[in-house]
Amino acid sequence: MTFEIPITVDIPDGTYVASLAGVTEDSGSFGKFRRWEWLVEVPGKDGAAATIESLTQLTSANTGPQSKSYRQLTALLGEAPKAGQKIDSPNGKRVTVTITHNDKGFPTIGEVGPYVDPQMALPGIPR
Repeated sequence: MTFEIPITVDIPDGTYVASLAGVTEDSGSFGKFRRWEWLVEVPGKDGAAATIESLTQLTSANTGPQSKSYRQLTALLGEAPKAGQKIDSPNGKRVTVTITHNDKGFPTIGEVGPYVDPQMALPGIPR
């Protein structure tokens, strides 16, 4: 029998703009977890058009203030969630993601931060 490891899209290490495609909750042998589906905007090389690459991230189902889910919701919402608040999945919201490679060479999302639209520079008006 031959095992073939699939070739995934390789996104270079760096910070990118991404949109949340969706979040699902599931459970496995180690407990409940969340599966975050991100659409990462990867700039093209040498003037080529940007591509949108799908990247999956797993986190615990915990939403306490020290959890990764809480930090990501804060970036997505633009403010920290409050105790007792119920939040629908903020699908389509844009954030910045920092991508690094794990020890097996696959791209992973390390941190998620808020996205701020770049200001347009107008001729003759200093920034």
